[in-house]
Amino acid sequence: MKLSVPLKLLYECENFQLTVELDNGVKVTGKLMQMDDLMNLTLDDVVLTEANGHNIKVERMMVRGSLIQFIVLPPILRHSPFLKADETRA
Repeated sequence: MKLSVPLKLLYECENFQLTVELDNGVKVTGKLMQMDDLMNLTLDDVVLTEANGHNIKVERMMVRGSLIQFIVLPPILRHSPFLKADETRA
């Protein structure tokens, strides 16, 4: 099975910090340790921000892919070999 562009980008984010907003308004910020093709994520050193603004620190958290509204990717991803290869084709 060929991976989609969003999945390829997300795999490039392993070991980088990213922010995930869930469909219930909760924001989860942490270091991406693992993921799978269904976008289920394992994050370390997590700060969970509830919709009311209350922060909770968690050592490790798993996020179900079907609950993800969107993901804020790390700025370092601009230098990803995957994106550089895409620029040369354009």
